[in-house]
Amino acid sequence: MSLKDSMSDHKTLKNFSDLIKNTWRLQKLIWAYSPWNLSGILFFTVVAGAAPILAYKAMGKLIDALIAGVKTGSLSAVWIALAIYAGLNLISPLATVFNRYFDRINFLRLQNLFEIMVIKKRAGFDISQYEDPEFLDFLQRAFRNGFFSLMNLNDGLIGVFQILVTILAGSAAALAIDWRVFLIV
Repeated sequence: MSLKDSMSDHKTLKNFSDLIKNTWRLQKLIWAYSPWNLSGILFFTVVAGAAPILAYKAMGKLIDALIAGVKTGSLSAVWIALAIYAGLNLISPLATVFNRYFDRINFLRLQNLFEIMVIKKRAGFDISQYEDPEFLDFLQRAFRNGFFSLMNLNDGLIGVFQILVTILAGSAAALAIDWRVFLIV
């Protein structure tokens, strides 16, 4: 391994550690500014991630009720199982709608927050700094995309959170069925 490769690895690790540090800072900032919106987003993310697992369990109960109903000739238990299955299948899309609602409110509130932060930062610069072409180029590159990269990072983290909730709910369901099923999955 050459010295150049070693230095690029160090730079990559430094960039990654900076990403983690700034991600944590971003999440603290978002939580401090709009805890209710973020709580709503996280709640509906958990619901949307866990509801399909519950719906699969309800589908199993529906199939059991159908088999039992065919054997006994009475399908009254099937209607209850079908209603539960349909209700659980509706929960995930409804949770997604509410999640998008809270996400849109969060987006608009954070847009205002970040724009105010940028205006305050720009107001702190000396007027003579704007005459320096290198500084002006740096400033334009820094503020070119506005806050969209921050929001994309936050949205990506929430997406990862939903995937983790789905995996954990599926693992819990597999463990509830049988520990050997959990090992297979």
